Amino acid sequence: MAASDLADQLDLDIPERSLLDKSIVEKPKPYALGRVKGDPVPCCLRAYVLAPASRGEAAACSAKSPIRLNPEPNKTGRRKPCFYRGSIPVPKLTLCKKALGGNGPGPLPGEFPICSCRENKQSIMATMRGIQLVTVAAGLTAVLLMPCRSAGQTFALDSTKGLQPRDVTVDAATYQGRKAVRVMPDPASAVKTASGGGIVVLPGATFHNGIIELEVAGKPGAGAPGDARGFVGVAFRVSNDASKYECFYLRPTNGRADDQLRRNHSAQYISFPDYEWNRLRTEAPGQYESYVDLVPGEWTKIKVEVSGVKARLYVHGASQPVLIVNDLKLGDSKGTVALWIGVGTEAYFTSLRLSE
Repeated sequence: MAASDLADQLDLDIPERSLLDKSIVEKPKPYALGRVKGDPVPCCLRAYVLAPASRGEAAACSAKSPIRLNPEPNKTGRRKPCFYRGSIPVPKLTLCKKALGGNGPGPLPGEFPICSCRENKQSIMATMRGIQLVTVAAGLTAVLLMPCRSAGQTFALDSTKGLQPRDVTVDAATYQGRKAVRVMPDPASAVKTASGGGIVVLPGATFHNGIIELEVAGKPGAGAPGDARGFVGVAFRVSNDASKYECFYLRPTNGRADDQLRRNHSAQYISFPDYEWNRLRTEAPGQYESYVDLVPGEWTKIKVEVSGVKARLYVHGASQPVLIVNDLKLGDSKGTVALWIGVGTEAYFTSLRLSE
């Protein structure tokens, strides 16, 4: 570890950097900590972790970097000069409690020697490496004590293992050369929603805020009614009993329809069970649906970003959302994630990922 690297790590000022840079010189010479020019060579470098001398020191510790090297002042408050013979000042190494996973600001009592006056270069550098390890361990401890955040969950969706269908059927399939799961309405289930269809709940997919990414392909299935649009999407913040959820979905056959009004209904937000598409379209026309170019049966990338009571839908990897919702009807809730289809749909899903 280079002295300059340790200086960066310890957040040293210019004189202190000079002290550290020259600390590998074996022959000691007189040195004043306040001196910048010339040939300053320290006769001693030793660090301690001390309890705060005042509230101000504790506040400074919490406000600045976790580690701070400060020379010990004399009784008048000025820095002492360092001489090889006679009284030798001792710099202080202050480690904040929070850096070591403790409660509250302020340094943590203890002592960590860096080097003494007569240690040679090898000993000094070895001790510096020890200090680095102590610092890394302190940072790691702090990280380990922080609340755990998920790094992400991935669902290949190449099998039905663990999937929980509700009013739909699900089976593994290969569609357009890609492994996926196929979801279709269960003819034995009664229609419970204005859009028909149902959901497939993913196992262990806890979700509050974050990003949902997946690829879908939807089209009207064989024998589907005339108003089927290939409805396909993703539900999020699904309640434990699947009785409530938020949802974004697509109407693929609307994407290139000759009717502009149908095109404007290509992407849709709903909140089941109280705010389905028909109520939202009646009470707030055009606010919860929009246009996006779609082709029935083609693989389509979708991404949903959720934060608090806001959500955005992105399609085809676009940098701008096609639909923005600023008032999720279930509020700032949490739940799981599910694949979603509507009436008369034959849909395929693959490569779903959750991230924060």
